[in-house]
Amino acid sequence: MKDVVANVGPGMGPVCGTSIPSEAAKLIRNYDLPGIGLRGVEQSFSLGDLVRYGLDGSIRTDAILRDGRTIAAPVLAVFDIKTGGAKLTPERADEIRMHLGVGKDVPVIELHISKGLDAKSCLYILVS
Repeated sequence: MKDVVANVGPGMGPVCGTSIPSEAAKLIRNYDLPGIGLRGVEQSFSLGDLVRYGLDGSIRTDAILRDGRTIAAPVLAVFDIKTGGAKLTPERADEIRMHLGVGKDVPVIELHISKGLDAKSCLYILVS
């Protein structure tokens, strides 16, 4: 996030709220990270299906980490970028999971440019 903020520069309001995620998407794609790759960024979903970007009624994820590089690979985590006073609520995390077709075992992680990381509505079970 430090590189994202440095590239975008100072700002506030709605412009910052769209510039930061757009720059993050660009950098994440450039890194071609395992489990995210080029396609795991800024995808739209509706009721478990990948749909056309921005389709009415769909949700858009900032980044999805999968156990592999294909769309069929299981989702391990979802990242949601926030700026300013925006917060990822447990209700929004549940909505994201519903549209992705995943359960509460998949963490939805808030990446906030000034507050850092925060996993929402996760249940962690230690198996020994």
